[in-house]
Amino acid sequence: MKPALVLETNWPLIDQPRLQSIKALGEPDDADGFFKGLLDIFFERAPSLLKELDAAAVSQDAFRIEKLAHALKGSAGNLGAARMMHLAERLEAIGRSKQLTEEVQLLLAALKVAYPETRLELLKK
Repeated sequence: MKPALVLETNWPLIDQPRLQSIKALGEPDDADGFFKGLLDIFFERAPSLLKELDAAAVSQDAFRIEKLAHALKGSAGNLGAARMMHLAERLEAIGRSKQLTEEVQLLLAALKVAYPETRLELLKK
C-alpha cells in the first residue's frame, strides 16, 4: 500500500449496524447505561493511546506501536468506530512487520482527525 493511499480511505466513520448490535447487548432496562459505560471507557482510553502511539512512533518502537494499535483497534471496534478501527488495524500490521515507514505518521495523523469526529458522532447516539 502506498502511504498516500492511507488518507484516501472510504471507511465509514461509524458502522451503524455494528453500533446498533452493540447497543442491543445491554440489559433491556439499562441499554443506555451499558452503552454510556462503553463510551466512557473509549473516551478515556483513546486519547492516551494516541499520545502513547505518538511517543512509540518517535522512538521507532515497532513492538509498542503494534500493541498500542491493537488496543485502539479493539476499543474502536467495540463501538463500531469503523474508520478508527481500520486505521489502527493497519498501524498494528506495520508495527508487527517492523517496517516503520512514513505511513506510520500518516496513519497517526488520520487517527487524530478521526477521533474527534468519531467522538462527536458517538455522542449523538
